[in-house]
Amino acid sequence: MKKKIFILFLSFCVLLFGCNKAVDNQTNTSDGNTDTISQKGVKEAVLYTNMTTGSVEPEIKEHPFEYSGELTAEVLADGLSKLTGLDFKIAAKDVDDGLTIDWAKDSTLVANLGDRQQKEEFHFSDADSMRWFMMDSLWLTLTQNLNKENFYYTMDGGYYLTFEELYPVNTFPAEQQYMGSAFYFGHANGKGDLGDDEDYSEDGRGDLIPMNDVDAMELVRQSMNEEDRDTLALVGGGEDTVKGEHAIIIIAGEKSADGKKFKELRKYAVTDSGGVYCADTVDGSDWTQVYQDPGPGDPGDTNQPEWWGVYKSDELGFSVEINEFSVTPEGMDFKFVIYLLRNGSQVLAGSAIVSEEDEHLAICDDFGGMGFYLYDDFSAIDITTSESSEWAHMRGTYTKIE
Repeated sequence: MKKKIFILFLSFCVLLFGCNKAVDNQTNTSDGNTDTISQKGVKEAVLYTNMTTGSVEPEIKEHPFEYSGELTAEVLADGLSKLTGLDFKIAAKDVDDGLTIDWAKDSTLVANLGDRQQKEEFHFSDADSMRWFMMDSLWLTLTQNLNKENFYYTMDGGYYLTFEELYPVNTFPAEQQYMGSAFYFGHANGKGDLGDDEDYSEDGRGDLIPMNDVDAMELVRQSMNEEDRDTLALVGGGEDTVKGEHAIIIIAGEKSADGKKFKELRKYAVTDSGGVYCADTVDGSDWTQVYQDPGPGDPGDTNQPEWWGVYKSDELGFSVEINEFSVTPEGMDFKFVIYLLRNGSQVLAGSAIVSEEDEHLAICDDFGGMGFYLYDDFSAIDITTSESSEWAHMRGTYTKIE
């Protein structure tokens, strides 16, 4: 009897040990399967960032990115948010030839930096650089990871992506795909470090500075004011050759009340020589000249020293544009804008009065009494400031861009 009880007890122990081992094995297998599933569920993509705004030779960096599930524009944008510390808040919507990317009003792009703490690797001292960085980086990342041809930027539910200030263009029409900062800076009429040496015209008129979107829209506005059509909205329409000249196309029309729709009514073409031509979209009329740029008041036309132009210093890293030169009974003055060559952002702007004693010397009352001295052959200017001025790092010689 005792022997039978012992055998039963021994059998129970063996059975119990076997069950525990089976449970352990099951647990280990289960854990192993979880790890395997987790590893299989993780996928890799690459995020792209561009800190060299507007450059034709950008320094694009690649950042490995792990994700799970479907790779979408929102997933990639979230990855850029975590990488950079900036809020890439977007909503993507399919369109026939790509995606519309709608930036949220509380995204860093729209809301601006504020007093947020920035990451050292992605630190920005001005809004322009930050905004071009965000738009470029998302555009590059989407282009490289998604099988889409075009990407259209909007904001806050479909409105035009618009900023109060952004050089060289501050509005991105919903109907035009985003092209990258190098494209927009490349049409900035010599501002920054992106001059365009291409001869656009059919008759070889390479002496003309290529027209840019900003100046073209201003000339169209002047033309529309004379025609009492200044209530129409304007958007960029690309480039073309009109009357044998390179021209910027500007589309005039009406926006819907919610700003989401645009009805085209007229097309304008602004040539490099300042001619404004109009074609009626409704009746299909041909280009007819409606306005001619009267000119910026080039001082060369008044036998005065030729201050007018764009100057730059590669060594100092700045360019200077002198414009709106005027001659009045009280004297001569001009306006100037100084840009950072690295990214084309505006550093400062003001006006200077030409000295009555020396027409090659001009003084600005602001910025610590900044002075400009024009060389006798008009080929360059010197900028002067006091050594204690916060703008002393701009002192030096700037060569005129022909």
